[in-house]
Amino acid sequence: MIAVASLALGVAAFFATLIPTIVQQVTQIVEEAPRWITDFINSDFFRSIDNQYGVRERISQELEKFVNDPRRWAASSAGWSGSAPPWRTDCSAP
Repeated sequence: MIAVASLALGVAAFFATLIPTIVQQVTQIVEEAPRWITDFINSDFFRSIDNQYGVRERISQELEKFVNDPRRWAASSAGWSGSAPPWRTDCSAP
């Protein structure tokens, strides 16, 4: 009984130290992400790729399609809400 309690206490202590670290790291990523994106967009690499392939224009087109199509909104929300889009009739896969 003492061994089980010690093991449970050890597992609880492990997670008690792990969770704040993960929260701190995720917070840092969320805070730094806009700067990383801006730095990437302003990089010579991205500029050359954009000049060759029109990446910015393609992203703008795809975002406009996504925003203006309610079915895409429903499909994207189905993933995090756990439900299938309303036009889906099969139940074989989520």
